[in-house]
Amino acid sequence: MLVFSYAGFFLAGLLVILSLGAVIVRKLSGRKQKRETENLSFRETEEEMFSHGIYEEACSERVQGQRKEYGDTVYIPWTANSENKLYGVGKDNKFHIDLNRLPITVGKLAGSVDMVIDNQSISRVHARFTREGTRICMTDLNSTNGTFKNGLRLTPNTSEILEPGDEIRLGKLKFVYR
Repeated sequence: MLVFSYAGFFLAGLLVILSLGAVIVRKLSGRKQKRETENLSFRETEEEMFSHGIYEEACSERVQGQRKEYGDTVYIPWTANSENKLYGVGKDNKFHIDLNRLPITVGKLAGSVDMVIDNQSISRVHARFTREGTRICMTDLNSTNGTFKNGLRLTPNTSEILEPGDEIRLGKLKFVYR
């Protein structure tokens, strides 16, 4: 008799689990259909707005009876927006290199460089940062432990253009350019 009650509980539990599974499947398939319907209605609305000239009206407004045009959006390259700084990465690297006043030479030999970085992996005259138009360039000055951009070692005395987000390594010190 005890065996039949366990079997009954087992079957009841199995039915509950199957019922819940069916409900979840129905809900999920209903969401997909709803999303497809919403996307279709958005496309129809967008096409209607174009056909009725609503987008053109949104791009201008009337000021004292005259139409004022807002004009086109101008693309501003990220380098023009960037902070032009190298930020030290890691707990041992507290250095920040400001690249707004260029050219700048970095190394550990005071009196011969514009910014002293006192670290064993940095050469006396390690790297130079210059500006070419609106872009900032980095040149390795034949350093012992190298200058790296995104993991690739620079050839000595060859310039590389910096892009925001680049990972820069001077010797063992890592920086990110923003």
